[in-house]
Amino acid sequence: VDVPRDPAGITVTPTPPVCSGTPTTLTAPVANTYLWNPGGATTQAINVTPTTTTNYDVTLGYGNNGCTNNISTSVTVNPVVTANAGPDDATCGLTYPALAANTPAVGAGAWSQVSGPGTSTFTNGSSPTSGVTVTANGIYLFRWTVAAGAPCPGSAQDDVQINFAGDPSLANAGTDKTACVSPGNVAMTATAPTVGAGAWTQVAGPVTANIISPTSPTTNITGLNTTGTYTFRWTVSNAPCNASFDDVDVVVNSNPAIPTITGGG
Repeated sequence: VDVPRDPAGITVTPTPPVCSGTPTTLTAPVANTYLWNPGGATTQAINVTPTTTTNYDVTLGYGNNGCTNNISTSVTVNPVVTANAGPDDATCGLTYPALAANTPAVGAGAWSQVSGPGTSTFTNGSSPTSGVTVTANGIYLFRWTVAAGAPCPGSAQDDVQINFAGDPSLANAGTDKTACVSPGNVAMTATAPTVGAGAWTQVAGPVTANIISPTSPTTNITGLNTTGTYTFRWTVSNAPCNASFDDVDVVVNSNPAIPTITGGG
């Protein structure tokens, strides 16, 4: 009479953990029949290529008496290496406090500089949330590289762009001005910024004027056909830094009366 015995375990070759997609052989102890799950194979050994950690069991049959035994094993699979350097961003100044890369599920990560107008120093080059300080304002590209390490070869990398913006130039809208309702225009005299971009807006006035070229420091402004005081603002911006602005007043007066000349008698 065949009596079910206390079977040895399933032999796994190569020994887990294995890399994703690695051909792996599972061998059951000697029995009369075999039924594997998953898959339904009926051989003593099966070949599998798991991409994630997977449980396998086999039902062992002994002789013709219907006796069976069930044994199982788990094949641990190291995940595929992935790298995510985080979203592009901008900061004001020369220091970015914390990058936002992924924490590797397997392997180790490292930061490096790909490009930029200056050099960079990482507070912790192997930390996904390392801070970084640069030597010059501008746009930098940093790379997060994750190396798998044993037993799985390979690496993955991803880049992130950080704009280290400088404070905008101090805005100077020029001197206050006067104009007459006819022709009702004036030329502005702001200072062109060396850092950032400037733009004119109207802050106050009896009517809405027409700013011909809002981004030009010397734009003409028309439509000043109503007497009163108009205030215009020259704003210099370089996001994400705080903007700088300066105001200038334009006082619009009535045209002087034309004297009447009468002929002599």
